Amino acid sequence: MALVDDGTYRANYFGVTRADVPATSSYVTASTGALSVDLIQRVSDVVDQKLGGRISQILCHHSIRRLVIQLTDADRRYSGASLMRPEPGTVAFKQGDVPFGDVPVRAIRDFPLDVMMFLDVQNMGFKEYVSESGKWVDEDGSVLVRVGSGTTGRDAFEAWYRMRKQYFVEFPAFCARLDGITGQSLVIQRPSGS
Repeated sequence: MALVDDGTYRANYFGVTRADVPATSSYVTASTGALSVDLIQRVSDVVDQKLGGRISQILCHHSIRRLVIQLTDADRRYSGASLMRPEPGTVAFKQGDVPFGDVPVRAIRDFPLDVMMFLDVQNMGFKEYVSESGKWVDEDGSVLVRVGSGTTGRDAFEAWYRMRKQYFVEFPAFCARLDGITGQSLVIQRPSGS
């Protein structure tokens, strides 16, 4: 969340105060409320007016993607042979990206519930720095560790896999974020470890 931010979560961005360097400050609406086509268009317009940015990807939680689909429900048309077998679903049913003005709206299951993030992938300058690409934790000579001990011991073992990565966006002002979107209602609790 701090990569696409205006100082709400992170005022100091890798040693730079966002208020002092406008290119490090994204357009953020804190208490958005109801989602609308006009609101989404406004975000794109602000990013364009600010730096000439072009939104090329939208990220959100599944419940926000359903709100985007609801915005287009009344506009779906059926004609000819499709009247015999109307298709009320969208590509989202198979977990595909829903297009919004040719921009993919991608649902991420671990994304915050009331947030929508708008990215200009070509201009934002996303970078990934890797200090450890991945390895099994082996600090004491044993990768596998028994689960429990004594009377709580089980015939089970666990191991840890560690990756160390740092993500960076060079120009967060090419991106935007809507927080506090209302209208979503479905929250799924996954079993631990999934």
